[in-house]
Amino acid sequence: MKDPEPLTTIANATWALSTRMPNGLTPTSRCIILRDTSGLVVVDPGYPTEENWGTLLRALETISGEVVLIVATHMHADHLGLAERLRARTGAPLALTSLEADTMAAFADEPVAHTELEAWGVPLSLRAELLQVAETRRLAIRPVVPDLRLKDGEQLPLESRRIEVMLTPGHTPGHTCLLDAAQRLVLLGDHLIADSQPGIGLGGPSPTNPIADYLESLDRLRVLDGHVGAPGHGALIADIPARAAATRDHHLRRSRELAAVLDRMPDATIYELASQLTWSPGWEGLQGLSMYSALNQTRLHRDLVWAADSTAS
Repeated sequence: MKDPEPLTTIANATWALSTRMPNGLTPTSRCIILRDTSGLVVVDPGYPTEENWGTLLRALETISGEVVLIVATHMHADHLGLAERLRARTGAPLALTSLEADTMAAFADEPVAHTELEAWGVPLSLRAELLQVAETRRLAIRPVVPDLRLKDGEQLPLESRRIEVMLTPGHTPGHTCLLDAAQRLVLLGDHLIADSQPGIGLGGPSPTNPIADYLESLDRLRVLDGHVGAPGHGALIADIPARAAATRDHHLRRSRELAAVLDRMPDATIYELASQLTWSPGWEGLQGLSMYSALNQTRLHRDLVWAADSTAS
């Protein structure tokens, strides 16, 4: 397995630290450490393993300073996982958006429904595997109670740096990006990734369609020309509006493709619809989490198409 990259400087008094992921699909997750006159801010400390804990402590020792704030862009363990341990060690408050904190608690209490896979038309031979995938993903969400509940548009409570909270739902309902306008830097979490498509609707039940929410969130990034994006995984993004536009186009193509399939197969199940769509690894290459995610996104796109058709009529 590729070793995590060393601690690197990505802006003035701003460092990126790679921590290891627990699977081979995405090798590393990016933690960001900021220096403010009040102390250090740790954003998305990483997946909760002893190796990552040691990596984080060594980085903080190298940078030197008291941790005064911990922020998670969203609920997933590769971002939030070490936050409670770091809070217990440092006494620093933990900040999440209010929406993410509330959604996380509800998601953790909701068991995976057998009837969902049945309704999707998943063959019996695949249901046990997908049920296990869904339940494992749910159990990986360990609800935490934040000390600070962030809201869209407010500033992090810092002395010398102005960092704005940008609510960007889609990946999860309360996902947030962090904008450092003075340094023209955006901490993207899993909202936008340079060379792949973030999963959508991976934060449990939502009263709105996560894909519709995601498309609106992408539109918020159009004004960030000339800013560098630091996503939670992969390379830095030099042209945020262009990458946001390409990601938006990807999802609109998926909806158009699904609409065409629905025209031919109006009574098709989610599984049947998904089998007719274009997937990067090919339909036969989907299994486990990638299969579950594909089926869930097919459902969301179908609902989006149905909503558009209903509005048009």
